[in-house]
Amino acid sequence: MNFILIPGLWLDGSSWEKVVPVLQQAAHRTHPITLPGMASRDADRSEITLRDHVDAVIAAIDYVELPTGHWPQFTLPEELGRAILASTVANP
Repeated sequence: MNFILIPGLWLDGSSWEKVVPVLQQAAHRTHPITLPGMASRDADRSEITLRDHVDAVIAAIDYVELPTGHWPQFTLPEELGRAILASTVANP
């Protein structure tokens, strides 16, 4: 199974570093992503919108070609009609 791991709380994809090996040991494929503007504490986020984050998640889904998950922060459910998982706390 594929897992697209989407960090929240201003974190980047590396926040899943403890989760990735656990999933991989269970024969899952992991795809942690870093949302636009979250790669650095010093990044200029003034032009980044929720739409940019949604687009990044959709791009990851398209890349992996798997059904999308429910992310409570999404405000565009019509783009998330195919569901698996996308929300949890990064550290197990």
